[in-house]
Amino acid sequence: MTSDNVAYQQFNLDDYEVVRNVTLPFLILSETEPNYIKFNTAIEPDKTTFSERVRRSRKDEGDGSKKVEPMHIAEVVNLKTGEVARLVCHDVLESTLTEAYKDAGYVGKAFKIEKTKATGKRYFNFTIRELQPKQKSDAAPAKGSAKR
Repeated sequence: MTSDNVAYQQFNLDDYEVVRNVTLPFLILSETEPNYIKFNTAIEPDKTTFSERVRRSRKDEGDGSKKVEPMHIAEVVNLKTGEVARLVCHDVLESTLTEAYKDAGYVGKAFKIEKTKATGKRYFNFTIRELQPKQKSDAAPAKGSAKR
């Protein structure tokens, strides 16, 4: 309900900036090209209501005693797009990272991750390479090249 004596102010987008991403999209790792990501947080069981709804929607395939674990999620940055997202971590990816980096040492690091389907298996294999910025060379100019 509006009133005739209420003044409305023009909304100017240039006067605002994003201060927090309340919802984050999910990042699905590609099988066809390398994935370049940086971990902002450790991989942990998801505690959101979305994860709980997914768990409840999965059907028991036996006597009803099957316990469905929550998804394990990490906040990551897609280094190709700069977009912050939630990565649902496969068991193999998570165990490889936690074995190689004690105490969530992968957080803050960038990686090239290649995902491939294991032949005849229900899981994926991952090739994981840690990335870092190339070192800038402060070397002296080569002999015979003079500064002019």
